[in-house]
Order: sequence, then structure tokens, then C-alpha cells
Amino acid sequence: VHALRGPGFTSVQFHPESVMTLHGAAILDDLVTGALAPHRAELTA
Repeated sequence: VHALRGPGFTSVQFHPESVMTLHGAAILDDLVTGALAPHRAELTA
């Protein structure tokens, strides 16, 4: 499993949405929230 995260992007080399992945929905939520968080801060500033 490989993952990379930076300001405004997130990349993973596996399928977190798979029913075989433990806590897949929570992982996907965290990845999307983290990728969008910097943009939300810019919009509210």
C-alpha cells in the first residue's frame, strides 16, 4: 500500500472504497477531506 499527501492533493495506490478494505469509507472520507481542506481555507479567507 502506498499513499502520498500534500497541499490540495491525495494519492493512494489501493482501493479504499473496496468492501475488502477495513474502514474503507472512513479512509476515503479522510483523504477527500484532507485534499479539500486547504481550498476551503482559501475560500473563507
